[in-house]
Amino acid sequence: MKKRNGSLVLKLLFIIMLGMMVFVLSGCGGSNASIEHDPEERFIYFTAIEGDNPIDIKMEKGSGKLKVAMDNGELRIKLTGAEGQVILDTDATFSADYTVDIPESGTYTLHLLGKKASGSVNY
Repeated sequence: MKKRNGSLVLKLLFIIMLGMMVFVLSGCGGSNASIEHDPEERFIYFTAIEGDNPIDIKMEKGSGKLKVAMDNGELRIKLTGAEGQVILDTDATFSADYTVDIPESGTYTLHLLGKKASGSVNY
């Protein structure tokens, strides 16, 4: 009977340890990614983003500017119009200013395509 209880305890310990390993290896079940957008200040701050993160922004007709300040990671930015037309599509891994020709005033979509990217965009 004691041998049977001992093997049961070992099996339970093994299951608990396996569960803990899965939890740790999966990044503790959470992500540190965040995006803060202040449309009044025309400012976007992002931390540890992955994949495509579309953000709707208001732009005025004429020459517009996007100022990208990178802290970490890799970033590609893509600005598209309401009909899906591409206004800008570029690698923005380094901090830089971009001038864009906005055909008409309205809402545009700024895609932040990141690989552990952190930084900010002023528009």
